[in-house]
Amino acid sequence: MKGSGKNSKKSSDDRESSIIHPRELVQAITKRGAEELSLKKRAIVVFDATSLDLLKKNTGARPNIYWLPYRKIFEIPQKNTFFVRSYPSSPNIAILAEEMWEFGSREMILFGLCGSIAEDVSIGDVVIVEGAICGEGTSSNYGVKRGSLIMSNWFEEWRKPAEDEGFITSYVWTTDGLYRETKRKIDHYRKKGATVVDMEVASFYAVCNYLNLKGIAFLLTSDGLTDPVWVPGFHSDEFTFGREKILRFLLNKSIL
Repeated sequence: MKGSGKNSKKSSDDRESSIIHPRELVQAITKRGAEELSLKKRAIVVFDATSLDLLKKNTGARPNIYWLPYRKIFEIPQKNTFFVRSYPSSPNIAILAEEMWEFGSREMILFGLCGSIAEDVSIGDVVIVEGAICGEGTSSNYGVKRGSLIMSNWFEEWRKPAEDEGFITSYVWTTDGLYRETKRKIDHYRKKGATVVDMEVASFYAVCNYLNLKGIAFLLTSDGLTDPVWVPGFHSDEFTFGREKILRFLLNKSIL
């Protein structure tokens, strides 16, 4: 399947035509100046409080008070890296990526969850996402057609460290219909090369490529959709071990 991800760079006309600008919105909400809101180079994005707390505990990361209460951002002392929590869904990660880029971040590492739609991916497995098939609507705002495969612009740099850790290289199907992951759709996207499904990566990669923001996604497999029934694994030993594995990787390999 041919990827289309690296052809969606932004133009000045696109940026100028937007009525709502991220810089103006964030400053209006926080009532802070651009200098106060400036960010470090690398952002590590998580979606759950438990993972964020563990990352903070192991790095001594401190809250960036200028972004509160709008965004929960925690900066690591003497490092060029910060943690930020996102809400799930494609629109949320797209908005976050735009805002992080606007205030100085140039590299984003995403740690999220996915469901397996292939027999060779099990609960607890960690995947590094080479590309995402767009099954959602947000990516179209960044020049990516629905059904297209959009590639990470930072994958090659992370391939070997991820493979050395035992992570699985994968394509993901990104959907915006959590409760419409039907057998027909699963079969369709599996035939197109996806082995897992999530709700963020396609739009994340779309924004990253549009803004020339480096982006890579790592996903922990939390549930399975290969059986006739859904198999949740959120409280399994395999899931807990997988989370420990990806968090250890982030702490050891991804902090500038």
